[in-house]
Amino acid sequence: MGLACDFEADGRARASVNGFPLEVPSLSGGTGTGELGLTVGSGEGLSFDMGFHVCAGARRGFSGSVRLTYSF
Repeated sequence: MGLACDFEADGRARASVNGFPLEVPSLSGGTGTGELGLTVGSGEGLSFDMGFHVCAGARRGFSGSVRLTYSF
């Protein structure tokens, strides 16, 4: 489990393609992130991992992962 806070005071970017300027997003502001994970093992080389990550604020989104591992 984890929590974090990130603050960008002045996030400026510039971009262009063939000399034409592009609109660029501003990342100024704060972002809070949270993460939760679970690992379960059988003790015989088999384990199962699950994880979930979420962002809210200037950056928004979520991701997840699932992994089954066998070690021999």
